[in-house]
Amino acid sequence: MSYRDVWRMAHQLVLDHCDDAGLHAAMSADKALAKGHVVGYRFWRDVMDAIADMRRTVPVAGERLN
Repeated sequence: MSYRDVWRMAHQLVLDHCDDAGLHAAMSADKALAKGHVVGYRFWRDVMDAIADMRRTVPVAGERLN
């Protein structure tokens, strides 16, 4: 999956599930791992990270702001 796919899915989960978006991504990651689908697991972990980035309100150390 591409970077764009990850962010698209993260955005859709936030729209659909608001505060529970990360939980839904985590449950999907767990399901993929339980089936032995490592690529799917990594995709959902990336989605979880993207959701966390979308919700960040303070910059990361050294991050430039526009």
